[in-house]
Amino acid sequence: MNASYDGPGEQVPMLDIASPTDSETREFYERPVRSRQPTLRLPFIIVGIISVLALSSFSLFYFPQQQVTNSNHAGPGSMPADQDHHEDHESKPDNDHHVASTSVMPDITTSIAVISTSTSVSSSISSSTSTTQASPTESLAVESGLPLPEQFDLKRNFVVTAKATVREYTFNITHGRAAPDGFEKTMILVNGQSPGPLIQANTGDTIRVHVNNMMTETSTTLHWHGIDQRNTTWMDGVHSISQCGIPPGQSFTYEFTLVNQRGTFWYHAHKSVQYTDGLYGPVVIHDPTEAIAGVDQDKIVMVGDLYHDSAEQILKDYLGPSPPWKPSSPGIEPPAKNIIINGRNGKGCTGSSMACENGTLHSTHVDHQQRVRLRLISHSTNVPLYFSVDSHLLEIVELDGVEIEPIRTSRVFINPGQRYSVILTANQSPGNYLMRASAAAACFHIPGRHMGESGNAGLEAHGVLAYGGVDVKAQTIGKPWDVESSQTEGIGAEPWSEDCADLPFDLPKPKRVMAAYNVSEQNSHYFRFKMSRETGVMRTSVNETTYTPLVDDATLWKIPHLDLNAENPKWDFGPNQQVLISPDPSMGTQIAISANHMMMHPWHMQYVSRPSSCIIRQGFQVVGWGDGNFGKGQTTWKLDNPMRRDTLTMMGADHVVLRIASDNPGVWALHCHILWHAEGGMFITFAQRLKELQTMLGVLDGPDKDGIKERFCKAPAKPAAGVETHT
Repeated sequence: MNASYDGPGEQVPMLDIASPTDSETREFYERPVRSRQPTLRLPFIIVGIISVLALSSFSLFYFPQQQVTNSNHAGPGSMPADQDHHEDHESKPDNDHHVASTSVMPDITTSIAVISTSTSVSSSISSSTSTTQASPTESLAVESGLPLPEQFDLKRNFVVTAKATVREYTFNITHGRAAPDGFEKTMILVNGQSPGPLIQANTGDTIRVHVNNMMTETSTTLHWHGIDQRNTTWMDGVHSISQCGIPPGQSFTYEFTLVNQRGTFWYHAHKSVQYTDGLYGPVVIHDPTEAIAGVDQDKIVMVGDLYHDSAEQILKDYLGPSPPWKPSSPGIEPPAKNIIINGRNGKGCTGSSMACENGTLHSTHVDHQQRVRLRLISHSTNVPLYFSVDSHLLEIVELDGVEIEPIRTSRVFINPGQRYSVILTANQSPGNYLMRASAAAACFHIPGRHMGESGNAGLEAHGVLAYGGVDVKAQTIGKPWDVESSQTEGIGAEPWSEDCADLPFDLPKPKRVMAAYNVSEQNSHYFRFKMSRETGVMRTSVNETTYTPLVDDATLWKIPHLDLNAENPKWDFGPNQQVLISPDPSMGTQIAISANHMMMHPWHMQYVSRPSSCIIRQGFQVVGWGDGNFGKGQTTWKLDNPMRRDTLTMMGADHVVLRIASDNPGVWALHCHILWHAEGGMFITFAQRLKELQTMLGVLDGPDKDGIKERFCKAPAKPAAGVETHT
């Protein structure tokens, strides 16, 4: 498992900070700072109330939808929730980058800084949950269910530093009404909005998220997609694998440290299809040593499909013998109703009775000639997308948290669960340009072109990118790349531009160089998957077995009961649990996957490899690929600095070979990120370092064990009878 780091020759700041004389930047310098006095005398209370009322509209203009949370972890004082301040009075290292940061009082209870971030809703789960009440103006914004566009702009008072910090959040999970595209529906909201609030941190920070399940009838979990749960497998948030659901009316705190990771990630519900109804949000990890050239602005662009009906009802219909969208063809994926960008769209709503005229577009401002980083995150349940910006080229610089040498393209293909960072240079004539997220209509179903039949063809979301001082409501200019591509030599005709596939596996060049892991025969796994009808219902089988999740228990909690000291230990996980074990911890693990099916699938593995250098930590390695089944067709191998990512598009009737380290004790999921397929059985798990894991689980202290296991799991560990739909 040899690995080396070949990073940039010099450290470059992630953001080029604009001059404070610039009007926009001056706003950040002139923001009011809230009082940090621990006590107030009566006269000051009266004056304070009058001052707050007088300044409320001014303050809310700069801090939309943000609130302050005081926690017993956060030490004295409070701060605006959209600002991250380092509780440090020492001089900053040379590699710290920040915009107008403001110091706060140090936390006397911990040796590293604690930053508390929360957006409150009007109700509370219990008196022990400390949140402030929303003002009337903020309540209106929260009730809409849609975050304001400014929440996706990372130009904040954020300090990029190597100094460790605890960042604390409170998430209240509720059902609520919202209209992302103008059609109102019931959604699952985080602090009253979808997408949920941004988690922004530095590598080395500890994330602490208090999750209050305020839904009345369903449990939930939160999964941290792409985040390395180093020695904290019980914080991974995968329902029935690493934890049982958080019951209605109860709370759970996720806590984990970001070790040697950087880039673009996201969180989402990992129980059934809950994130289809809105339970997801962005995560950004900064690093002073990030190997991406400096940019002027940094923005999040979450793209994905939208369904108007309840996702749970759609799932029941999909797993049934006669789905209403195609009664004669069970297994046809349900058609999405729309595509959204950062939770919004104002057009393209399908169905004659679906009124979407009140939808709005996401809009964002940049300055002329600026370099802008767009962090693309696909929260799609089913639909793959093409992303482009009219009349602008894009440079791909990151794949799933891995920095790569820039690749110029006219548009990006992005599958559910994947992330890309692209650099856009605002070098066209000042004006408004459309960002487009278009359904990749050629990518679905046997033999790959039946997506129009299921109703997704033609769906497209628009957002507005405005620069040169132009009002976002003004007429857009520019042309889509499908019109302009013939006029730009080499652009728009890339070999991958029309494919339903990731970039060619040997094209991206990770900047942090790393050789393929060495593997042993003991740690080599092979499986085939296929989709077929069983008693008239579509299911997915892996090595002829359909995965069946546990009911009221989690695979992780079978580990303490295994007899690992026997001469021939029995791995008693149950016949339908699909648990693969790598018994040799000194070597890497190889997984060869063959698709006995013509449809492409985005496979996601929640396992992050750690090479011996401890500098690179992200995703699996893609070391081989080819047509047909592995071992029978030709395999192309790449062992020298192979591509790394955590969500991979696998083409129909092909095979891929992945490698991971065997160094992180835990139970980890590998599944298709088309949620309908995952719920149909396209799901397996890997178990690593079981003896170490037994020890770790055995020494968890009482509150942790109670919160993770006994408090939520109602049944002893056992396989479920039949396929559970997680209702």
